[in-house]
Amino acid sequence: MFFDRHEHRLQGLRSTLGTLVTPIVYLADVPNEFFSWSSELLISHAKLLEQNKHLKKEQFLLKAKLQKFQGLQAENSRLRNLLGTENKTFENVYSLK
Repeated sequence: MFFDRHEHRLQGLRSTLGTLVTPIVYLADVPNEFFSWSSELLISHAKLLEQNKHLKKEQFLLKAKLQKFQGLQAENSRLRNLLGTENKTFENVYSLK
């Protein structure tokens, strides 16, 4: 009741106290923000390491497939030379139609 009647007089005091307390509230929250930020950073780092590991494995498998494909192309070329046939590639076959 007292505050309801004298609210206009206490408005200045409330404003001053708010101005003084706000920086303290922000300073009190700094450690929480720091730990939150650092945990997100560590999680992101761990995710990047896992993704990097996966991509390296995929790259290794793709390189192996490429080597196998290149070996098959070389073998096909040698066999065509032995048979005396021309090299019909996918592009050549479909460009004739």
